[in-house]
Amino acid sequence: MKKFVKKFAAAGLAATMMLGTVTAVAAPYVPLRTTAYDNGFAVEWDGNNQAVILTNEAGVTHTVSLAGSGGFNRDGRVHIPVSYAMELFGEGGHGLMALNIAYYMSRNLPYRASFSYREQESAQWIAQELLDMGFSADQVQIQGFHYDDVSWFDPFHYGWDVAEYWGQRENVTLRADRMSQNVILTIPGQSDSFIVVGAHNDSYPSPGISDNTAGIGLLMESAYRMKDADNYHTIKYVFFGAHELGNWGALYFYNSLTQKQQDNIIMMINADALVGGPYLMYSAATGVGPGFEALPFVVEAIAADVTEQIEGMVAQVGFEAALAMMELDGMGIESLEMLIQILVSQIAGEMPPVAVFAMWETLSTPATAQVDAIAANLNAQNNFDLMGIPYGVFCPVDHIVFLMDGHTVVYLAGLAHMPVAGDVMQFLAAHDPVNNIFGHFFHTADDNFDYIDALMPGMIQSNLRAFNLLLEEILLTQFN
Repeated sequence: MKKFVKKFAAAGLAATMMLGTVTAVAAPYVPLRTTAYDNGFAVEWDGNNQAVILTNEAGVTHTVSLAGSGGFNRDGRVHIPVSYAMELFGEGGHGLMALNIAYYMSRNLPYRASFSYREQESAQWIAQELLDMGFSADQVQIQGFHYDDVSWFDPFHYGWDVAEYWGQRENVTLRADRMSQNVILTIPGQSDSFIVVGAHNDSYPSPGISDNTAGIGLLMESAYRMKDADNYHTIKYVFFGAHELGNWGALYFYNSLTQKQQDNIIMMINADALVGGPYLMYSAATGVGPGFEALPFVVEAIAADVTEQIEGMVAQVGFEAALAMMELDGMGIESLEMLIQILVSQIAGEMPPVAVFAMWETLSTPATAQVDAIAANLNAQNNFDLMGIPYGVFCPVDHIVFLMDGHTVVYLAGLAHMPVAGDVMQFLAAHDPVNNIFGHFFHTADDNFDYIDALMPGMIQSNLRAFNLLLEEILLTQFN
């Protein structure tokens, strides 16, 4: 891992930028004492020399000078740069490499809007980093796709309009060829059966550390750790493009597989919004329901309810204010009728709607039972609180493409609220970034390390550590 510590440091982690209203620090810092405890080190403070003495389980000591490490005190706790923590704790420092990557990308590759040049640049960076880790060119693929290849699947019915709206932003330039891409890394296993591990690379016009460079960092650290592992199942890491416009990268990847390859999928694991809050959720399930085309009476009920609510809101605050409250201003919605049509189609369109999801049931499988056992063991060993919430699979992000075709999925996310047990609609409401208890930083300039870390110090690191260990144990398991 030390090679990559030096590489990331040299690549510009010390860059100073302004993201939103938050002034960036020189590098991400992590609490030394907590990180040392997590890695089995005893910690002693040497006040005379302003140093920390670390002792590992073998009794070997290492002295960290506060001045020499580039660290600082925050609220009475010593913090050191994450790159230095990677040097100290090496392979045992689960989550540190993911944090380093997430931080770097959110600062140096922000505004990764779908079909933009920055999204392409980010995909190329990911592919090059994987090659630098020692993966062969045969293992790393950039899978390009055109807007026309995926636009037929448009659950929100606003097509290219949102992309063009984002393209008007100062930091976003859309590609003239209307191309996006997935980055695919394949690590062969003993079996042709495979696990798909996905995270979307694109973002709203924002730094996007929660949505979703944290997910990218998780996948890249996992790939680094699994490079020489004796894994039974083949692993396909997929960094999806064009997620924010309708899970298009995931859809294109899935449809590019042969029927035999689709049948060989053991499960799909999706990492999205890992640091959206402190509640560690994993959703492991498959689902059954009345079908993906909404039943007519459901659509009628949805339309009537939406019409009543929106007409009441517009009567109270006005049309423009209602659009702003729903964060739909600036998207070319010109009339109340158009707004209602968009909202109804979003709920009851081609993609399985949230309202229909409420009628669905989750099913456990032997594979999900094994995932539950892995999480329970990690909770006991590490004092984690990984929560198994099966109905979380109904959150309509990239894994939905796989769920729609009957596959077992595992969804990883950090929640801002503890969801109401057993209530799908309450879960989806709790997961909505509008209701985030830390403030609405999703899809804004505040979705960056400094802002989130100030709201909940240490959460980003602790979440990435827990999810890293969970993902690693799942990938090392043989599923029936």
